[in-house]
Amino acid sequence: MNENTTIENNSDLIERLSEALIFSLQVPNGIQLVAILGTGAEKDNTEALRVWVKQNMADLDHLPGQEILNQLQSRLSNHLDEVRYF
Repeated sequence: MNENTTIENNSDLIERLSEALIFSLQVPNGIQLVAILGTGAEKDNTEALRVWVKQNMADLDHLPGQEILNQLQSRLSNHLDEVRYF
């Protein structure tokens, strides 16, 4: 498998995981999470969440897909809770 295929597969996985998180955690449309999850340059919550997922995938890529999603859900919930109580 060449590097481009790996990048495409990771991109597809990041997209699917991001959409699953949006659904399961009821992430609203808008820009509320851009400064919290992204770099600040993203156009909306969805793009910011994709950036966050990509950043948080590094130590999870050895896990099965459902476990990756579970870990990301937990991390995102904890991160948002920390921001709320800051």
